[in-house]
Parts: sequence; C-alpha cells; structure tokens
Amino acid sequence: ELDSRMITIPYRIGMLALSLGLFLTALFRRLLVLKSRAHYLYYFVWFLYLLRLLYETLYNQASLSRPAWEFWAYAFGVSFFCFLGIMRRVDERTSRLAVWLIWGMAFSTCVLGLITQRAQLSISEERMSGNKILNPISYGQTAVTMILMSGYLALHARKVKTVVLLVVATVPAFLTIAASASRSPLISLAIGMILLTVHGVNRGIGWKVALGVLVSATLLPVGLQYLLESGSTLTTRIFETYDAYRVGEVDRFLLWGQCFDEYLHSPLIGSGLELSLGIHPHNLILESFLTMGLLGGGAFLMLLVDSLRHGYRLLNSTEAGWMPLIFMQFFALSLFSGQLWGSMELWAIMLLQAGAVLQFSARDVVRTELAWQRSPRSRGRSLSA
Repeated sequence: ELDSRMITIPYRIGMLALSLGLFLTALFRRLLVLKSRAHYLYYFVWFLYLLRLLYETLYNQASLSRPAWEFWAYAFGVSFFCFLGIMRRVDERTSRLAVWLIWGMAFSTCVLGLITQRAQLSISEERMSGNKILNPISYGQTAVTMILMSGYLALHARKVKTVVLLVVATVPAFLTIAASASRSPLISLAIGMILLTVHGVNRGIGWKVALGVLVSATLLPVGLQYLLESGSTLTTRIFETYDAYRVGEVDRFLLWGQCFDEYLHSPLIGSGLELSLGIHPHNLILESFLTMGLLGGGAFLMLLVDSLRHGYRLLNSTEAGWMPLIFMQFFALSLFSGQLWGSMELWAIMLLQAGAVLQFSARDVVRTELAWQRSPRSRGRSLSA
C-alpha cells in the first residue's frame, strides 16, 4: 500500500521552496503589495494564531490529536510561508496561466484517482473503498474545482471544439464526486455554478449559460437515477443526513454547539487549538474564535468579509472572474470542514483576490462606464438632459 506522505511531503516541500523564492524575488524587486486591508488582516490573524500555537505546544504542552511538529509544519510550511509570495499584484498573464494550471492539476488528479482505482464508485458503507491515500473531502473538492474551471474556460472559449472538449473533460470530475461520497462538494458545486451563471450572463455570453443549463438538466437526472439504483454511498449519506436533521442529531451541529460552549469559557483570548474532544470544530469561523478569542475571531471575520467584497468586484472581470468561483467553493467548505492551519486553498485565494482587485476591478469599472457612455441609450439620455 502506498502512503500518501510519499507524495504530499515532497510536493509541499517543493511548493514551500517555490513560494519562498517568489517572496524573496518580489522583496528585492519591491513588487510586494500591502495596500489592501486583507493583507494586514492576514498577518494579524496569523500572528495571533502562531502565538496560540506556541503557547499550547511549548508552554502549556496540551494533549493534541497530532504531534506538535505536525501543527508547526502545516502552519508554517503549508500555509503561512507558502503564501508570502502571493503578496503582489496579479497581472493578466499570471491570471490566465493560473486558470489552466489549476484546471490541469485538478483534471489529472481526478483521472489518475479513477484509473488507479484508489477511488471507487463504492456501494458499501465505507467511503471510497479501496482507497488508502486520498482524503474523500479533498478529492471531491478537487473535482468541483475542475468543473468550475472547465465552465469558466468554456464560457470564454472562442472555438466550439474547445468548448466541447472542456465539457467532456468534466465527466471524470462528476465520477470523482460520486466516488468521494462527500456531501460538502455538492454544496460547493451548487454555489459555484450559480456564480458561474451570473458571471456568464453579466459578460453577455448568456447563450452558453443557457446551453449548459439545458445539458445539465438532461444529464443530471440520469446520473442521480443511476446512483439511487446502485445504492451509492453518496446518496446513502445524503439520506442519513436528512434523517439526522429531522431528529436534531446532525454531527456538525453537535460539534458547533460544543465549540461555542468551550469558547465561552475564555471568550477574550480563546480556549485552545482544538476541542476538548481532541478534534476540530469543522467550521473555521468558530475555530478562529475558539483559538484566538474575540480579537482574532473578529479579525478573521473581517478578512472573510473583505474577501467576499473582493469577489463581488472581480466576478464580472474577464481576467479574474474565476477567482470568486474558487473562493466561494472553499468558503462554503470552511463552514463545514477544515482547520485554520490546513485550509491552504482558502488562504491562497483570499490573497490572490486581494492582489487582483488592485489590478483588474478598477479597470473593469472604467470599461463598463465607457461602454455605457458609448451606448445609444446613454446618448439619448444625455441629449434629453
């Protein structure tokens, strides 16, 4: 059996080295950008979080679910240091390259996971039976990213052949979501598709959106019928969640209640890195208050609000319209799963949006105003005035 760390550790070390290289290059060339409040909030939140980590692991020596060195490795090597290189403006070339790189990596992960049978369309009680190296939630979210990026690229593709290839390429992604049998990817996908529809309509390419809705309305019932007839783990877990909700025993709700109770024991500075049960709350907002208290939790909330505002400004951008899709995908995930030290995608996309909004949003506003001023309708209003 293959241990996942044989893959993830070299990959993360490589990403850390690349990120530090980008940071040092930007530092010496004076390309770093700290004009956005989101950048300052990022540093402040991480300053408080690392203080808590230092206190719990070195001074208090709290009993944690993982060895202390893993918390430090994730916090510094996977999250904090890796994103220092993103503290810069994001130009059009970088944004375009990023979309295709994200799409390629997500597509490769979905295909390789299915081909190697590390993930199976399981009909047992286990999620992803036969899998020993892939996290079901992360695997399903990768598929969501691939679908959203395919939709975004298809909306802006000029050739019909490219659109067809991108649509066909989503088939492994939908199979991956079924194989992961995780519920959060379905929520993220629904939110992302709504935003993708809004983006397409606002950019004047509504006919592609209408075609996508028609195709989805035709194929989705077929896929759902197959999953129901085969007794897939995904549909089984959805029905189990519904039954648990009816009797008030949803596991996430119970965890959130426990987290709130423990936070009230020390509301100003927080009570610890984890719940007393030895697990995380599965909600980053609650975890921020639990870990950093009122000040840190409030700063993290402000950072999320700023990121939502940035996403709204970038949604209609031709160059950076894909960023709000990814942000909302992982923002939705953060409400149901993940940890502050391990939510790499959310931290990265928040900083990317903060850099992109300085580059693209103002230019798009100018373009929109110029287009409106040149329209016959605006000329008629100005003449009548």
